[in-house]
Amino acid sequence: MNKGQKRGRFLLWTSLGIIGVLILMFSDLGLLRLFRLRHERVQLQSNIQNMKEQIFAFEQERARLDSDMVYIERLSRERFKMVRPGEKIIIVHNNRQIKN
Repeated sequence: MNKGQKRGRFLLWTSLGIIGVLILMFSDLGLLRLFRLRHERVQLQSNIQNMKEQIFAFEQERARLDSDMVYIERLSRERFKMVRPGEKIIIVHNNRQIKN
């Protein structure tokens, strides 16, 4: 084998190696896609965990609303400004002075 043939083979194998690396990196089955998919999976697992925690909190709130009358009364008074019959409402305003 002469120098020209050796050089030709070297260029061929180098070119094939570079093409192989590019395919590995950028194809649909490549490493970049694999890293993106792994990152997306971690994000989805985090979202699932957050949603499970929210569901648990909602279930606790529902159970409390089903059984805790003191809690229901407090929510009614705070959120909906409800009062019992015969109770009087006293509204306190902030006494701010207006400068002219």
